[in-house]
Amino acid sequence: MSHLPDKLSHPFVVLLSILCTAPLVRTREPVVRIGGGEDSPTLRGTLVNLDNSDTELVPVEKYLGIPYAEPPTGMYRFKQAKLQAPKWTGERNATRFGPACMQAVRKTTMTTPSWTRQQVASMQPYLQTLNEDCLFLNIYRPINKDGTEMRNRTVMVFIHGGWWSTGTGAMYNGTILASYGKVIVVTFNYRLGIFGKVTFSFMY
Repeated sequence: MSHLPDKLSHPFVVLLSILCTAPLVRTREPVVRIGGGEDSPTLRGTLVNLDNSDTELVPVEKYLGIPYAEPPTGMYRFKQAKLQAPKWTGERNATRFGPACMQAVRKTTMTTPSWTRQQVASMQPYLQTLNEDCLFLNIYRPINKDGTEMRNRTVMVFIHGGWWSTGTGAMYNGTILASYGKVIVVTFNYRLGIFGKVTFSFMY
């Protein structure tokens, strides 16, 4: 089980740095500890082994659905997101995506252009659960084929498109990019529609 120094207190630094030290547990569900104390919270992720015949591909650890800000509900509904350090106790299951942010789920008919139908169909599986409490990120970390840590990796943060009205970070699987590029890939959700636009205008 990995340990992180207590001095890493900024929420994004804490969450991203969990992937800069390799967990000691090498199973299909690796576990990392956030912070240096024995009582610090932990994350349980998933270990993905890709095609061993391709020498360029390495295993990847996935940690999904990690909260990075206070739930934007109640008094925080239309305010700038407030970043948070991990608040859970014990072990958190990070093997599933968090819910997508609130948005209008598009529908199609037979008269809808085929490319639009394909686009909407590709989004549907990721929009089954919508919630205002949706500020979660997903981290994909490559490791060496022998299970040891891959040090000094570049971190690529991907911001999904959708014109501030649709989409979710879960739609973009960072496993192959992390494996082939030997980089840490981060995707995340942000508020959309009226929730995102009002918040955006308040920030400026």
